[in-house]
Amino acid sequence: MTEVKTRVAALPCWKDAVEPIALDGGITNVNFTVLDGRDKFVVRVGDDIPQHQVMRFNERAASVAAYKAGLSPEVVYTEPGILVMRFIEGRTLGAEDIARPEMLERIIPVLKTCHQTIPKFLTGPALIFWVFHVLRDYAHTLRASNSSHRHRLERLEEIASELGTAREVISRVLHDFQKRGLIVQSRGRITLSAKPALRAIAESD
Repeated sequence: MTEVKTRVAALPCWKDAVEPIALDGGITNVNFTVLDGRDKFVVRVGDDIPQHQVMRFNERAASVAAYKAGLSPEVVYTEPGILVMRFIEGRTLGAEDIARPEMLERIIPVLKTCHQTIPKFLTGPALIFWVFHVLRDYAHTLRASNSSHRHRLERLEEIASELGTAREVISRVLHDFQKRGLIVQSRGRITLSAKPALRAIAESD
């Protein structure tokens, strides 16, 4: 950590001498906040992790596109393994926050912007973090390394395949459930009208 902190303090983007402060969070990277004069920044430090499909050039491109779409702070400096962004004060939403109708009214437009606007600003090779591909790749890696967990892979792959099923399949199942009176579909909403029957279907699978 000391070596990483020294590297962050020596970045050429700072105007003055700085004292990086470790920031909690980050699964594949180490984070710091840095106060440079009156400006505050977040520095993300992390190398590529190919076995987990983590590629920092792609993270950088997505961050720049998200800023241009109005969803993310400005990226002010990058170098291999380093991403410096402006700091935005905020807090993490909990489940109870997200469940509030007035918060959902704010969240849904953000999600729409993320899916519809960010792609317009992406440049360069646009990799995606496709969780079901990651799971398949993990399975290949475990088999190739003769892992002791090999015997569990077939069932886990079946579950992943079911979760990653095509949208058309889901629509067909929902239509069937509605015809059987198990659910009621309306614009933006699915109401469960026969929970015991649906539970029985889930448990039978």
